[in-house]
Amino acid sequence: MNQSFGLRFYDLKIDIVTDRPDLVVGLLERLPGCWQRCQPGAKRRFYLFQSEHGVSLARGKKSLESDVSDAFAVVRLERDLEILAALRNSEVVFVHAGAVGWNGKVILIPGRSYSGKSTLTAALCEAGATYYSDEYALIDVQGRVHPYPRPWQLRHENVKRFPVSPTRVATVPAPVGVVLRTRYREGERWQPRKLSLGESILTVLANTLPARDRPREVLATLSTALDTAIGFQSYRGDALETAQAILDLVSSHGQGESPSEVPATMT
Repeated sequence: MNQSFGLRFYDLKIDIVTDRPDLVVGLLERLPGCWQRCQPGAKRRFYLFQSEHGVSLARGKKSLESDVSDAFAVVRLERDLEILAALRNSEVVFVHAGAVGWNGKVILIPGRSYSGKSTLTAALCEAGATYYSDEYALIDVQGRVHPYPRPWQLRHENVKRFPVSPTRVATVPAPVGVVLRTRYREGERWQPRKLSLGESILTVLANTLPARDRPREVLATLSTALDTAIGFQSYRGDALETAQAILDLVSSHGQGESPSEVPATMT
């Protein structure tokens, strides 16, 4: 028997129609709290059905996957939901970035997969920063970064994956204080140089999902968000050593009070 789930992400509504409600329930447990259940009836729909040799997934009339495992189907659906939300919501801009809170502001680490941003995000949290996200930074029109915490699997310097559970998780949005343009390179030391405002904006813009679809809106949002932020660039080596150096550097520039946070419950 088919079941419909309605989801709302800010001003965007999406339905998931499925005969495997157990998979959707599992997905909902993974998604951050800004994804809310709502009454079904949205025009945008995903279909998740049990097939002969696995699970099949479609978006509207377009087939996305056929006969895949339960776990793969859930991960693929989660990814496609986030991409759709990034492109079609009008309230926040999705930036592919790690984000942590430190003394009232957000340290933003833009970067694609395998750049080492998740490892550095985890190291910053271990050093005392507050977890916002290791995958997407959500920035509103006021320039504030919204928490997007979820369970995550970390590659240890791009090799081994293991679960991470930060001890402090943000609950409120905060302004951007620092932009870090950095990549892991074995044997390198953290030797930062300052970025200009233009360099910082271009660094973030290059990792912004809806930049091509909504360029004016995105550029206006990023300009607001980064207007008073400081940018730094450097390759880095060991994440834990670099994390402490980054927090010392940020603290030396003076920040406000810490944002609200709650104990982590992720696994």
